[in-house]
Amino acid sequence: MKVEIYTESPERAIWGELAYFENEWIARDYLKDKYSQLPIEHPDRLSFRNVTPFQIYIRQARHIFQSAHEITNWMKPTHLYYGMMSLLKAVILTVDPYYPQNSHVLKHGISTKKKKKELFRFFSDDIRVQKEGLFPHYQALFSSHYRTDYSPIQLTQMIPDIQDTVYKVTQWNHFLPVEVKDDQENAVVTLPDTLLEHYKYSRERFVEWLNSKSQDGLFRLVDGEREKNHFQVTWSGKQDQVIRHPYLYQNKKGDYFVWIRNNHLVEPVPELEAEYLLLFSLSMLSRYESPLWAEVMDATTSMEGILIQELLRIVQRKFPNLILNKLHCKEYIYLIR
Repeated sequence: MKVEIYTESPERAIWGELAYFENEWIARDYLKDKYSQLPIEHPDRLSFRNVTPFQIYIRQARHIFQSAHEITNWMKPTHLYYGMMSLLKAVILTVDPYYPQNSHVLKHGISTKKKKKELFRFFSDDIRVQKEGLFPHYQALFSSHYRTDYSPIQLTQMIPDIQDTVYKVTQWNHFLPVEVKDDQENAVVTLPDTLLEHYKYSRERFVEWLNSKSQDGLFRLVDGEREKNHFQVTWSGKQDQVIRHPYLYQNKKGDYFVWIRNNHLVEPVPELEAEYLLLFSLSMLSRYESPLWAEVMDATTSMEGILIQELLRIVQRKFPNLILNKLHCKEYIYLIR
């Protein structure tokens, strides 16, 4: 379900919606409903036990994100990362009522290179997902993507709102805009034929390939007169008509884009996970590699510096929105009035 909300301040409206979970009765009923859908006993007892940590995770994240406006970019990566970590814990608690079962899931579960080269470039760094920790535990619960190593530049290519700047850095387009309209039964997606050139597929083969990547629904090619330059498919979701497909992304305005591989070997990563990994990497750089972090921050006119500043802005605005969508299984689109 897609919900469009017009507001003068999207960030304030997003946190206003998340703040409902700070109410004990609302949070407890929400958790009880979630746990009732799991194959476990006594969902009411578990919701009673978990309501306080769930509330605290949300409240802590709200205070961190709202205070981020008063913090310079020098400290913002670490600040935002810990707010993101609290939100991730809240989401995990909705499907894992026994979290944390052991100390292993309290670790970050992500690592970067300890010692950086003298000619360091952040976007060529190495980010690795470990076998144990908070982030791999989240992936085991919510994600079908299990690649263990990334470069930051690969991850920026999973965030639609910063693609104009990413293009200036990489000289590659990573998204093509698509049109999505809802009819009474199915969502209708209009795709450009230029997409087929990237994958070397016919329209029919491309739809088959899309379906091979989906676990939440199916696309069907719309029959009828063949249009020039574009074709249409319908989406039938298993649970609802919200399009959940690893190759389809949305920007903060709710516009849809299809991710294209170009020369990439990596499969797409959910935007929520890409933002989380990037902020972990930036937080480690700012905390433990201060001279290199100073070089990055001082190079505010370089494309790398500009892209990092843009990334920090969009994460502060978009990550709580992605979490809200995850908690409610809806698409909340906040538009400026």
